[in-house]
Formats: sequence, structure tokens, C-alpha cells
Amino acid sequence: MPVVYSIISILFAVADLFLAGYSLKKKGKTGRYLGFACIGAAVVDISYLVSILSESYFLVSLMSSIYFISIDWMLVSLLIFAGYFTRHVMSGPDRIALRVILACAAVDSLILMVNPFHEIAIGYEFRGTVLASYGYRMMLLYELHLVFTYILILLLLILLMLKAIHVPSDYRRLYLYTIYGIVTIVAVNAVFLFLPGESLYNLLDYSICGYSLTAFFLYWNCFAYSSHGMLNHFKNRIFDSIDQGIVLFDYEDFLILHNERASRLLASVFFDKDVTLMDFVKQCGISEQVDTTDDSCVFQCYVNGAEQPEPLRCTYSLLKNSRQEMIGRLFVFSDASLETDVLTGFQNWESFQQFVKENPANFGTSAIVAVCDINGLAELNSSMGHSKGDQALQQLSGRLRMVFPKQSYFVRGQDANLIVVCHHVQEREVLDYLKQVQADYEWSIQFAVSAAKKEDPDILSAIEDAHHAMRNKKLLNRASGHSEMLTSLVRALQECDSDTEAHVQRTQKLGAELGTRLGLTDVQLSSLSLLCLLHDIGKIGIPLEILNKPGKLSDAEWKVLRSHTQKGYQIASSSQELKGIADMILHHHERWDGNGYPDGLSGESIPLLSRVIAVVDAYDAMVNERSYRHKMSLEEAENELRRCTGTQFDPGIVSEFLQLLKEKKSGEPGEYPVQKNSIPVVSRILDMSQMSDPIQKHAVHTIRYSRYFLDEEMRIVAVDDMFEEMTGYTREEISALQMKQMDLIFPEERTEYLCMVNEQLAKGTRAYFEHRLRRKDGSSIYVFCLGRLYFDSAERSERSEIIIADSASTYAIRSMAEEEAARALSQSRQNGRAKLSAV
Repeated sequence: MPVVYSIISILFAVADLFLAGYSLKKKGKTGRYLGFACIGAAVVDISYLVSILSESYFLVSLMSSIYFISIDWMLVSLLIFAGYFTRHVMSGPDRIALRVILACAAVDSLILMVNPFHEIAIGYEFRGTVLASYGYRMMLLYELHLVFTYILILLLLILLMLKAIHVPSDYRRLYLYTIYGIVTIVAVNAVFLFLPGESLYNLLDYSICGYSLTAFFLYWNCFAYSSHGMLNHFKNRIFDSIDQGIVLFDYEDFLILHNERASRLLASVFFDKDVTLMDFVKQCGISEQVDTTDDSCVFQCYVNGAEQPEPLRCTYSLLKNSRQEMIGRLFVFSDASLETDVLTGFQNWESFQQFVKENPANFGTSAIVAVCDINGLAELNSSMGHSKGDQALQQLSGRLRMVFPKQSYFVRGQDANLIVVCHHVQEREVLDYLKQVQADYEWSIQFAVSAAKKEDPDILSAIEDAHHAMRNKKLLNRASGHSEMLTSLVRALQECDSDTEAHVQRTQKLGAELGTRLGLTDVQLSSLSLLCLLHDIGKIGIPLEILNKPGKLSDAEWKVLRSHTQKGYQIASSSQELKGIADMILHHHERWDGNGYPDGLSGESIPLLSRVIAVVDAYDAMVNERSYRHKMSLEEAENELRRCTGTQFDPGIVSEFLQLLKEKKSGEPGEYPVQKNSIPVVSRILDMSQMSDPIQKHAVHTIRYSRYFLDEEMRIVAVDDMFEEMTGYTREEISALQMKQMDLIFPEERTEYLCMVNEQLAKGTRAYFEHRLRRKDGSSIYVFCLGRLYFDSAERSERSEIIIADSASTYAIRSMAEEEAARALSQSRQNGRAKLSAV
């Protein structure tokens, strides 16, 4: 018995000291006074153990006084601790009462310190038992000591009860548990105190263990339960009251728990402890949307409500431990009825943005974004009413839901854009889905695709990239109202390059094929197509005296001409739509070896699309007819690319481009001709956009025409295939005869012809009128002639571009042309003979 009790007492003392250390580390008055109380409890345990094991009368008396004094100060520390624990505000009487208690504790301690030397409070009687050889002989002062200790315990209970009464019920248990523990300890001690005769209490003082248990209990209740128990309690309250339905399955896919909100949102689902994951997803109707191999996904679903299917948003997560072992599956359902666009059933843009900001991890790097828009929706609304436009949007949203995977996330963006977010699919697959949507949809749509970046997996950034790509495509779509600004820039650019339109069409086609082969994204391909059109836009900012200078340019003039890259950059940067390609325009004349301009960039520091357009642009220039030379053969152009690879061009891009050309069918270069045999009037001779009459605007007729070029001496230097048909002269005859423009004019009309040309060129760089053309056999045809002066920067000389159209085939426009020609002829005759000069 002595050994067991000794071990228990020592363990209690050690535990009290550990609790004291942890309490003192809390750095606060609450922890400090609880630490003092725990130290007092440890002293009580050890001193009492020595007193019951010793047979020395003096040592028993001394140790007894020590543990009686320790009980006093332990209870005083607990009372002060309770004041801070309950956040009791000390008033004037409270401070006086505390001083009285401290004074009483000091007096009681003094009496007990004197007692071993002069017994004035308690004496000891020898009883010869194995344990606790001496018993107590209590005197009045010791009885006052007991009264004092019970008063301290009573004050402690009153303080805790007052706090428990005035706090909410959820916090009340924190104080009630402390009260129940102290009352139990006091009650047990009282039972042993009043046992008659040779009771167990006469052998041992069991209240000593009670004081240690009080220290344990208060530490747990103050620090452990208050931080963990109450936290768990509130977690349960939050779990049940949260506005989202939560359903949790264990590692064997059996239901563990769900909250009340889940029961309300999933009213058609039967929740039972034996429900499995497969049963649950079938009841919810989300079997096709949940991929159990995914770590997480978010999707929209509809579940049967009281009256109709209710829209919900579901976030699914696979729970893993630190060893990456699956420990459960979590479903979080949110009511999406207030966040859903009524027309399309998609989540509205504002709530989607907020959802992404609050849950950024739900859309990771595997996300692919598709954005689509109905072309001409505004015109549709204005011409046929908003109900027709709403119907078109509803049909499009339905097609998207039907074609895209079930686990896709659908959002209605701004300006009637519809957005689809997909996971675990390739960009090519998403483009195929969109093409399927377009194939069976009544109206024309524009779309673009973007992927979340690994370095910045922000889904909102990916959506913005897709929006930008779609705007680029709208700019390039002539049927779109967004293309007006681009059309104006192209017209200005055509003043500097007569072959702009055909050149753009060819480079866009080649660029798209090469970009696809290089694995460019849809966003990059849309930027490349825009870059093919506008890479030389800076030339509109170069002075005409430099662009049109017939002689060699000086160093200063070369510097100005090269500045077209910076000017193009400035033009693109000033437009929100073109800002994305501004840097590519700036660097499209850089060289792989670093000898280009304007910044001398080299290698992969040159923007990728700038490197692509450099190869495509150079190849197209080589294999097509120019005003100053005939086109190269394909073999010659390819050899030139090989020669310049690694110096001027990116070797990797050239390699892929040559492989692309190799794989094309024989005769494929015919896809990139300079001209076709006939063109519609709207695109070359008349600016139909200026016509106000819609009947006139769409009265387009195919006509017979030819296009050829003159040098600064009016010598014919290049012709197309139609030239021989219209004039009778072959290319060989033109070269052999060194034919000039005047050879096509009858001698008696040359003076009048030159007068009309000079008069119109005095007003600008273009001349337009009707005249008679002399054929090889001496016969004549009437043609409409459109001439333009420009400066060929490659040849450093002035050139003229001439387009002649057979007026016999221009029925729709002949009356307008005759009026203009007659007006020009009348004015020239009134002005008399004009001084002849070279065109």
C-alpha cells in the first residue's frame, strides 16, 4: 500500500509540474496564476507524501504545515485565476475583499509556520499504523484554517456560477464543467471528513489527490476544452447551419455524414448510413459528371426539387492524407438559383467571378476555356426584336450543353458571350466541339479557345485571353462591325503597297498552316492572322517623299524608313484591340543572329510570332510576282530559306515550314496566285461601301480585267495572264519590243490621254477615266483605267500600277463611269493642251 500510494503521489506531482510549465508558457495572467496553482498542488503532493511516510514527529509536523500553507496559496491562485478566466471586472469592494483574503492567507501561513515549533493550530498523535503513523489533533486555529479554505472554494464557485448565468447557453458548459468538478471533489472530501472512528480518512487525506485533480481539471477546461472542445462544438454548429450542403464518404465509399442543408438541397436523395457513393451519384443524377479518378472538379447540375429541377453547383474533392492515400470523398452543394442566368441557365458572370476568387483551386491548369458569341446579335435584336435574339441565345446555350461533356462548367459572360470551362480535354477537342455547335446552329457564331497557364493557373486570365482572341477574329471578319477600324488601317496601308490584299490573304493562309503545324494555340493563331495583316502598318507613318523617292536613300532616310517598326508599334499600342500584337510588330524585322532592327534581338528573345511572320512573309514575296521582277521558282525560294536559316530566320521554324511545303500536293502553289482571271467589282474598282443604295451595293458583276506595272520611264515591266487576252501582246513580245504605255494608245489620242493623266495626278496619286486601248491587231476596245503611283522600296524607284477593265462587261457600272469620264474629258479640253511629261 505505501509503495502504490507513493508512486501515485509522485506521478501526480510530476504531472502538476508539467502542467505548471505549459501554463506559464501561455504568457498571460490566466496562465500565470494557473501555473502557480499547479506548483502549489505539486508541493502539496510531495510534502504530504513525506509526512505520511516519516516516523519523525518533527518532520511530520513540518511537512504537514508546508502542505497546509500550499493549499492556502493554491486556492488563492485558483481564485485569482478564475477572476481572469471569467473576465470578471474588479470593483472597489472586490479589491478590498481580495486584500482581506491575501491578509488572511498570510496570517494562516504564519500560524502554520510556527506550529512545528509550538503547536497552536494542530497536534499529532502516534497510532502505529503502517501508513500515516501520526493522526491529527485539531485545534481552533486549524478549524479556522479549514473554514478559510472552504470560503475560498465557495467564492470560486460563486464566481464561476455568476459567469455561467450571464453567458449564452453555448458557452455555459465551459463554466458548468468546472463547477461540477470542484463540487464533486469537495463532496468526496466532506464524506471522508465526517466518517466516524477509525475510518479510511484517519489513515489518509484523500483531499490531497483532489487538489491535484482540480489542477488537471482546470488546465483541461481552461486551455484544452476552451480551445478544442468549444471549437469542435462550434464546428458542429457551423456544419449544420452553413449555407452549403456537405456530404462526406469514407475511403470505402460509404456515407459518413451530411448536414441539414444537404438534406434540404437534395430532397430527392435518401440519406442512410449504408448509402454508397454509386447510390448517391445515381440518386443525384450526376453519374456522368463525377469522375472518381479526379482529385477535384466543379460542375453544375440540376436535382429534383419540390416543384421543378433546381440548379446546383457541386464541388467534388478527393481527400488524401500526408502519404497521398485516399481517406474520403467530399461533395459540397450550393444553391445556384440566384446565380443562374434565367435565359440560358448558365451561371451569371458576376457570381462566377466571386466564386473563382473565393475558390481559386477549383479551376487548375487542366482547364480549357471556350468563349463564343453570336455574330450580329445587336443587328438581330434591332431588326427582328429582342425576343428573337433571346431565342438565338437560348438555342446556342442548349447546343453547348448538348455537345460539350457533362462535367463542363457553363457561364454567361458579358455582352452575351457564352463561356464553357472544360477539364482533362485537349484544345483541339474543344475546337471540334465548337465546330459541331456551329454546324447545326441557325446563326453564325464566332469562338475562341484558351488554356489556363501553368505559371499562372488563373481561370479568369484564361477567359480574358479567349475573349481577346475572339475579338481578333471579329476584327478579321469583314462581316463584323468590329472590322471597320481595321479596314481603315488596311486602306491606308494599301497606299504604300499595291499588293496588300492579295499578300495578306496568302500569308494568312500560310501562317495558319504553319502555326497549326508548330502547335500554336487558338489565341496565338488569331494573333498571327492579325499580325499577317498589320505587320507593316507603320509604313503609313513614313513620309511620302521617302517612300516615293526614285533614287537611292541616304543613311538618314534609311533610318527614317526603318522606323516603321516603331511607328507600327505605336499605332498598335494606341488601340485596345491591337495592343496584343504591338510587340510582335515592333520586332518582325529582327534577325536570328541579332543583326536585325530595331533592338538587335537574337534567338528566342525575338517574339515567336515575329519569327513566324518573318519566314512566311519572305517566302510569299519570293514566290509571287512583283512589279520589279518575276517570281522565283519554289525550289529557288526554298533554297534561299535554307541559305538564310540560322542567320536571318529561326532554324526550327524554317525546318517545319519546308516540311509543310514538301507535304503539300504538286501544283499547290496555285493556291497562292497573285490574281485570278476575274474579280468582283466591289473589291477592286469601286468602293461599294460608299453606296447608300442597298440594291446598288449588292449588284456585283464579274468583269474582264488585267493588271500590269510600269517603271519610271512608263516601260511595261510586269503583266498578268489576262493582259494577252485583252491586248494581244505576249510577255515575250513585251520584253522584246520594250513596250511602253504609249504603245497601247492610238497616236491621235496620246496628247489627250496624257492631259487627262497629268490633270488627275496633279490632285493625288491616282487617276481614273475611260479611254480607247489599241490592240496588237490594230483593233480597239474601250476600257476603264485605274492608275496609281507608288514608290517601290525594294527597287528604290517610282512605279505605276495600272488596272484596265473591259467596259463592255461592266453593265452595272458603265453609266457611272461614263459620267465621270465625260466630266474629266470636258474639263481637260477646257483647260487646253497640258504640258507633256512622263507618267
